[in-house]
Amino acid sequence: MASASADAAAGDTILVKYGLYLVTDDLVLNGNRCLGSDDGTHTSWDTALPDSSQCIIAADATCRVMTITGSAVTAATTLRGFTLSGGDATSEGDPSNGYGGGLDINGGADPIVERCRMTGNLPGIPSTAGTRPAASCPAGSTSASCGPGASAGCASWC
Repeated sequence: MASASADAAAGDTILVKYGLYLVTDDLVLNGNRCLGSDDGTHTSWDTALPDSSQCIIAADATCRVMTITGSAVTAATTLRGFTLSGGDATSEGDPSNGYGGGLDINGGADPIVERCRMTGNLPGIPSTAGTRPAASCPAGSTSASCGPGASAGCASWC
């Protein structure tokens, strides 16, 4: 996924086949791209079948799972249909970065995140910039679920 995202041009769509993807360094989106999950039988964003229970990006607890950063990232960037788990932003050694173990949105980025689930990340998933609110974990919890049927406290845009 990291190389596909880095090699993709602005506006490209990347469909990721269902599976478990392990990361040892956070995935970074810093330009407009659509990244979504699919069962592997579709070739377009509009026909893809995103399913966060089937496509999991898991960190090895030494990094956050994903960062979406930069003012070049607009609502033309969408992250859809993933579970982000096992991230630990506190392990990065910078106490000011103790947020966003699953997903860190910063630097003026304003993406759309939909049909995604954040679970088992430390210490949570708040956004530091952009205009959309962040989903947040209930006090004492490391899990938030966004999408249809989401619990109270989950931002409606997820």
